[in-house]
Amino acid sequence: MKKWSAITILFVLLWPTWGQTSRRRSSQPKSAQRRSLTTRQIAQKAYSSTVVVYSYDETGDELAEGSGFFVRPNVVATSYHVVKGSDEVKASMILYPNIRFGAKIIRFDEKTDLALLDVRPAKGPPISLATETDIYVGDTVYTMGNPKGLGGTFSSGVISANRELDGVWSIQFTAPVSPGSSGGPIINGVGEVIGVVQSQYREGQNLNFAVLSVHLQALISGGTQRANVSAMSDLNQPPPPVECVAVAHSETNVYFTNTRKSPVPTAKGTIIASDKVVPRLDSEEGQASYAGDVELLTSNLGNRRIARTYSFQVEAVEYNCPKRISRVLQRVFYDKGGKSFYKTPGPEDWNQAVLGTVSYTMLKTACGFTR
Repeated sequence: MKKWSAITILFVLLWPTWGQTSRRRSSQPKSAQRRSLTTRQIAQKAYSSTVVVYSYDETGDELAEGSGFFVRPNVVATSYHVVKGSDEVKASMILYPNIRFGAKIIRFDEKTDLALLDVRPAKGPPISLATETDIYVGDTVYTMGNPKGLGGTFSSGVISANRELDGVWSIQFTAPVSPGSSGGPIINGVGEVIGVVQSQYREGQNLNFAVLSVHLQALISGGTQRANVSAMSDLNQPPPPVECVAVAHSETNVYFTNTRKSPVPTAKGTIIASDKVVPRLDSEEGQASYAGDVELLTSNLGNRRIARTYSFQVEAVEYNCPKRISRVLQRVFYDKGGKSFYKTPGPEDWNQAVLGTVSYTMLKTACGFTR
């Protein structure tokens, strides 16, 4: 029987603009201020937490072979397409390739192509997920998996782009992967998972994709809800397409930022740039924040039906690079069809950017800081 090791998926290019926040950001530094690990340390960490995943049909023939990793002592994360349509699933640890143990699908999300497997009584050391991280084009990333059946293959590359398709955020990266790598972890320099290997574009070179870890965290938490808004608006002002080279995310929003090609200098020495903010509807915090934005829009518009079409916002942000402060000059709210329907009046207060926060990530990218 023909063996399928991975499904090749071609992501279309998108137009994410830059992003800041839909409300004042926390000044508390996130846990991202951690010590970087050596490549050898990251490899050792990945080696002990990664598994090979096998799926079989009702006759016992192997359908697919992929990768996975422990997110809980008895729970493995993998790509859903590796186990989809199977009658039986097994896994083996990279350290013990000849010992296969049973696995049961306990949760999956077909849209993000993620699945969770219960592998009890087997147990392995979980690898941490990056719940709040800065993802920059050019950052070094690492992956461990089972390409072409070669379990325990460790490779490195860089983030080459950030993508979004129909509400699913992904990383495009250059670390070598092959059929059998699907479901493996993409790891940052501090040893945290920032994505799950999903696909590659076989007709190109090093065009590989991974689903962001925020979607996996949502699946672990049991939340897979997404936006269900209509595309109605009285205005037709699509946001300007801007090159996206960095993504940061919190519990409530995903923030897209770009290079310093477009910020406009002012006479007083500041710069003005645009940011794009997409609410996270795959988490309880994000849903609560989105509901608050809808209530605020309803109050300002006097029309809940229009307010509920809110999908994302584009902000004009002024940055004072020497003082490392920023303020939102205006927010423009858009529906799912990319049409604007509300603009906020006047500038907001200045905010101090604190190292390790999303606010600092946006300012650092706009001003060109190295840290």
